[in-house]
Amino acid sequence: MKDALTIYANAAPAGDPAPAVLATAETTGGLCALATVTLPPHYAGPPQDHVAEVAQGCYALSGTLALTYGSRTVTLERGSTVLVPPGVAYTYWNPTAAPAVVLLISLPDRMSDVGMSHLTSDI
Repeated sequence: MKDALTIYANAAPAGDPAPAVLATAETTGGLCALATVTLPPHYAGPPQDHVAEVAQGCYALSGTLALTYGSRTVTLERGSTVLVPPGVAYTYWNPTAAPAVVLLISLPDRMSDVGMSHLTSDI
């Protein structure tokens, strides 16, 4: 599994908040990679041109963030989550005046193997 979170944390685009890596594919035996990132108030986010090679999950630990993947936009508040399947372009931003803390989860491209293939059916 490519460990996109570690790569991004080591070379976050200028102006983007760098994630704090909690676990890498190497430390989890290829099962996942985990990181947290704090999005500053009114953070505009990157353009919607990033296409993940692995499934990307976002879990809102605090605050509010918005995420567009494919043609769908969702708002995540504390305790909400979304899973973006591999190959789908996405972007995220903080639409509020308060910081948002997000747990980022990278999963290998084995969604059907782990019973998650149903999550991609409505994109």
